[in-house]
Amino acid sequence: MIEEYSSKIAIVGGNGILGSAITTKFAPFQLHLIERSIATKWCFKGSTKEIKDYLQDNNEIRLVINAAGLTNPRSSVDELDRINFRLPRELFEATNDLGIRLITLGTVMEIHPKVSNINPYVKSKLDFFNFIQNAPQHYSHLHLQLHTIYGGNNAHPHMFIEQMKNAIQLKNDFRMSSGNQVREYHHIDDEIGSIVPLMLSQAKGHFDLSVGNSVKLSELAIHVFSFFDLINHLKFDASLDMQDVREFTYGTSPLLDKVKYRNPLIGVTSYIETAMKCL
Repeated sequence: MIEEYSSKIAIVGGNGILGSAITTKFAPFQLHLIERSIATKWCFKGSTKEIKDYLQDNNEIRLVINAAGLTNPRSSVDELDRINFRLPRELFEATNDLGIRLITLGTVMEIHPKVSNINPYVKSKLDFFNFIQNAPQHYSHLHLQLHTIYGGNNAHPHMFIEQMKNAIQLKNDFRMSSGNQVREYHHIDDEIGSIVPLMLSQAKGHFDLSVGNSVKLSELAIHVFSFFDLINHLKFDASLDMQDVREFTYGTSPLLDKVKYRNPLIGVTSYIETAMKCL
């Protein structure tokens, strides 16, 4: 339980969607927020010693949470590699040497390696997952593979939900693929409520955080645009279909069998409606 955790917790990437939500959840407790200017120096091979020196200078830290990450597949390959692979790799090696618990956040797409051939974001995440699969066992490392997050602050404009929200706000046509891709959409509050207890537990290894509420993008788009009475602005275009059509469905992770997540159709629509009122 959070109330029982007294050691200082260091957070890397505390300003992002997940990082800011995690920081808020841990606010009443001992937090050490690692500034971006420091963390960016740790994105290169051989940074392990520098990280170890930093953590030893702040020797009350017994848990490091790496919430830093890029999700835009159009980011440069080098940038994706530095943030999504090199940084967590160096943190892994440094914390293991010092006997410090480490939490890293990945994507469920790591278990579908073929997607990495056409999606640079997934490839960068898969590179780290492959690294931990082949590395010597860590003192205490937990790797959580997440689905698509929505809600919270600092939403990324490249995400599907944000693109829909923008089109609805402007009452523009929204052109999309056939929408056969299948996703689980998890509200940030539901996800944080699930992962924080796991972070503070003794759980180690890697776990996908699936709840079994997959939805096709076409179904989600129809529901949202119908709610706003803008269904005529929704345009499906099969010429936009890509090779990464994901018809993967997931069962409920044993770690989440007692956690209630909101229905994605209702949850996403409510999120967009609330965001529209704040504009």
